[in-house]
Amino acid sequence: YFTNWWQKWVDGKNPDNPKNALVSRLLRQEFIDPYKIPRDELEDFRRQYLFRYEYPEWEAGDNKSTADMESEEYKQDAWERLRRKKGHIMERWKGLYA
Repeated sequence: YFTNWWQKWVDGKNPDNPKNALVSRLLRQEFIDPYKIPRDELEDFRRQYLFRYEYPEWEAGDNKSTADMESEEYKQDAWERLRRKKGHIMERWKGLYA
């Protein structure tokens, strides 16, 4: 099975980047082919996800810690916040890159 550098980069395998791999997996769940997205748009989308991942919308009184960051619930919450903010881009991508 042959894969080129683009596929490895998109899938977060070269260089090894689990968060990029997660974004590609989540895009595929939305029926968007990440291989077809232009590099600059995909890079910006990943950056937007990382922003929501690294800086959650916690209230001052919440008793959450950074240990929660590795949970699937936390990752899904970051995805949902990104989806609310950038849903219009994802809808366009569904029409172009499905």
